[in-house]
Amino acid sequence: MFTLSRCLCEKATRGFFTVLSMRDFSVEAGLGRSEEHVLINGGLMVKASKPVVNAMLICDKIITEVGTNKKSLIGIFENISAYKFPCVHHFLSVYIKLTDARGDYRFKLELADLEDGSIVGKAEIPKTVNVSSPLAIHDLVFNLAAMKFNHQGKYEFRIFANDEVFGQKTFMVNQIEDTSRRK
Repeated sequence: MFTLSRCLCEKATRGFFTVLSMRDFSVEAGLGRSEEHVLINGGLMVKASKPVVNAMLICDKIITEVGTNKKSLIGIFENISAYKFPCVHHFLSVYIKLTDARGDYRFKLELADLEDGSIVGKAEIPKTVNVSSPLAIHDLVFNLAAMKFNHQGKYEFRIFANDEVFGQKTFMVNQIEDTSRRK
């Protein structure tokens, strides 16, 4: 398991509600997807649709500029290397840019070992996130610490919205030879 050291979400708000739902297979904005509408206090509103990932990147650190909320991703990488296993990667960040969302979401990130299918770690955004327009762009930042990898191989970060996967990022953990121990 890894430890979640901090999760951020721009435009995060709280809000839970009980709903009575019905299916409506209407076409909206030419996207041709089904939507589920919900009845809340006598009014009709659209239930959260599945977001689309525009970018999902792994890096050493993410800096958020105060005032503008601009993100600087430091040290973007695709692989992790270690001399021996099991190994612990002390800190990394996962950046996710999403769009085409509308409604209330609970976001969760999982790290899966693709060799045996096990879940190595999980992290969640602590607040419900409300997206009012499918044209809005949202940034999710997960800062993760103490991730243990038992062996080399393929691993995958999976991002969930309301317990449904909507994006993945696969990466390799490689064993490297320690040339300093050679004679």
